[in-house]
Amino acid sequence: MNQLLQVIEDGKRITFSEALESLGRDFPLLYELEKTPQDAIWHAEGNAAIHTNMVMEEAQKMLQTQVKIA
Repeated sequence: MNQLLQVIEDGKRITFSEALESLGRDFPLLYELEKTPQDAIWHAEGNAAIHTNMVMEEAQKMLQTQVKIA
């Protein structure tokens, strides 16, 4: 997990798949996100893993913007 945090601190973006690879053993419920459907009306992108990846992408964009301003 420390390696994953270092990658984030270095400003590199990570995907849900990369986070899953790093954290899945310690947080096995993360594997269930790929099997977890969402209501297509609100989340047409698909399962919860896809949605989580999208959230991670946006959060990382926000962090990079915040770092550039500071």
